[in-house]
Amino acid sequence: MEQKTNENKITFDLINGTFLPQETMEIINHIIQKKIDFHEIRNFSELIRFGISNENSPQRIATLASHQKALNRYLKNAKASNELLDIKATISIVPSSIITL
Repeated sequence: MEQKTNENKITFDLINGTFLPQETMEIINHIIQKKIDFHEIRNFSELIRFGISNENSPQRIATLASHQKALNRYLKNAKASNELLDIKATISIVPSSIITL
């Protein structure tokens, strides 16, 4: 896996390969489900601690769930066609702003 870094940015390939539709479904659904779980826990935590929902989490959960359904429909068709699928997913992290405490 290629990794590029400088003092302000890091970029690397998270996924870069060819997969069967079932493998693709397992990999991508796992990643999406982890993101949904993160937002559900974050939202629940803020609800318990502050009495209000996180402002971004409910919308993000809905968006991720929608993407997951669309992906599963796509992969069902790919499986029926016996297609191999290329997945390329890159992580890029750059500073956004400085947090002051």
